[in-house]
Amino acid sequence: MTAQTPEKIIINGREQSLYSQPIIPSNCEAIDDLEEILGDPRAIFDAEYKKQFNITDELYTKLHSVESTCCWRQYIGTWQITNSRLYLVKVEGKFLIKQSAPLFADWFSGDLLVADEHCRAYFNESEGWICSSHKCIHVKNGIITTTDIRKNPEFNRD
Repeated sequence: MTAQTPEKIIINGREQSLYSQPIIPSNCEAIDDLEEILGDPRAIFDAEYKKQFNITDELYTKLHSVESTCCWRQYIGTWQITNSRLYLVKVEGKFLIKQSAPLFADWFSGDLLVADEHCRAYFNESEGWICSSHKCIHVKNGIITTTDIRKNPEFNRD
């Protein structure tokens, strides 16, 4: 399995890699799923289809900007924590934020895993990314509830 491109998160003004992937809901009024709007993405290669549905080169490029085996979800989100709240700041790929960003992520509840700077890829399907430690940020309905540091005792293994 190919290691997946991480999301991004801004904490205290510093952009870091986010190794968990908060789901971007397709039913959110403030976010458009470009694949749903445009239909079959393969049809976008057809010039007549692009003309009929007014698909600009810019929109086409945005939709396909992160297509890769290292990004199966077809988007990379940039998130931010401000005043103990989680916001979606930017999305590259198949989603489009319709209103002005940042967008309060009240739909998200779960854990955010932010790796330390000593993270390395480990291409094992069951383990994914291996880091010496990571910060686990617990979120409920977009509100940060607690944060803890988790050490990985197996980080320096051969």
